[in-house]
Amino acid sequence: MANDPGLAADTCIFMEAVSDDGGAHNSGAVWWLSPDIQLTGPTSGADKADPGAANTVDVTLHNHGGGNSGSCTLPPGTECVTIELWMGNPSLAMAPNLPASTVHIDSIGTPIFGLGATASHQFI
Repeated sequence: MANDPGLAADTCIFMEAVSDDGGAHNSGAVWWLSPDIQLTGPTSGADKADPGAANTVDVTLHNHGGGNSGSCTLPPGTECVTIELWMGNPSLAMAPNLPASTVHIDSIGTPIFGLGATASHQFI
């Protein structure tokens, strides 16, 4: 999916990499354990995928809404955000454009939600 150049500098909609980071990501932190992505295997439970089963992934998005984070304005006509779910074996060579390292599982568009609010979506 192509990126919208009008949203390249968007600081409004974000996912936390580390709890309470407010979208200001620290690449030295344990970002791969984002609190905004929760995997649940139907048999194994939280943080474990069950091979061959429909595993649930809950994704949470946040809208800065201004305040301490500065201005938060989206270009006129912005109506939704696309959430993409990818899977891969962790490695230094992971990249969405490298089919040997990642697989696109699903994607969905979700309407823009209120300033300062959060929105969640569940992939099954």
